[in-house]
Amino acid sequence: MPTYDIEVTRDGRTVYSHHKPARISQARKLDNGNILYAHTSGHLIEMDITGKEQWSLAVGHLTSWGSVEPLPDAHFLVAQYGNGRVIEIDNTGKVFWECTVQSPAHATRLPDGRTLVASAEGRKIATFDVSGKEVAKVDTQGRPFFVRWR
Repeated sequence: MPTYDIEVTRDGRTVYSHHKPARISQARKLDNGNILYAHTSGHLIEMDITGKEQWSLAVGHLTSWGSVEPLPDAHFLVAQYGNGRVIEIDNTGKVFWECTVQSPAHATRLPDGRTLVASAEGRKIATFDVSGKEVAKVDTQGRPFFVRWR
């Protein structure tokens, strides 16, 4: 089955559509207009809206689910579902922070520096401190695949 990276307006107009050779587990539009996505090939990729790849970084373990969140210091928060960990890396792949959690489908950094993680197979939403230790959790009935802070 083909995979597409697509953006549509609220009224249904297609802004762009690009065919991709494998599944994209999560994508987001950046402030500069480019698209950053976690690809099931185990790569983070940034492309412009014409589909031209700007850069790619092998991070591994994104074969089924995963996410990427750009952080203000040019780092990235990556949920590696297949590896059971969330990592903070720079654009060279150097790891600055990590935590271990069963099947993390999505992670987001909180304003106070803690990290909120949706654990799909663990059936929980968990918070990890700056040392990577789980400090709070909420068990869920279903499998959470996305989490955000408001």
